[in-house]
Amino acid sequence: MGPAHHSITVEQSKQAQQWARCCLEPWARQQREKRLARRWRELEQAGQVQVRFRGIPATDPDAACALLVAAGICMVVDERHPVRFTMGQRRGSMGRVTVTEATVLLNNTLKEVWGGSRMVSEKRLVCEESQEEGEEEEQTDSTATLSPTTPYRYLAKQPIAPPNLKKCQKNLL
Repeated sequence: MGPAHHSITVEQSKQAQQWARCCLEPWARQQREKRLARRWRELEQAGQVQVRFRGIPATDPDAACALLVAAGICMVVDERHPVRFTMGQRRGSMGRVTVTEATVLLNNTLKEVWGGSRMVSEKRLVCEESQEEGEEEEQTDSTATLSPTTPYRYLAKQPIAPPNLKKCQKNLL
């Protein structure tokens, strides 16, 4: 059986987009900021963290490091803390994707880049904590897979209710 087909009106689509802009995006931003603040407090004792920057407009590790340093990121580069740089291409896209992994000192600039409020070389980067290989495996051991609670064919027969913007906006205030 193929995926269920839903028909929604243009008005329902506009309401859903408005709900995502007015309710979902602010909530997601707030959750990201809370997680970053909590993790930042945990990292402050160490004074440094291994991070992964995605999207630096560079073609080699030296250029990537130079852009990060110019933006105010303090990098720790030595034999124990090498910089890893990879460049690839997204499927079906002409744009390249760069990933620079490095150990950096905690400072306000890193916090702003990580939080998405500061750009590097006029580009908003994705910055995330890089985990050791054993830690990544450990985390995937506890991953839950959620399945739909109702069969798809049942959903196909149900009308799609538009989001309640008034209720959502009241909850944000």
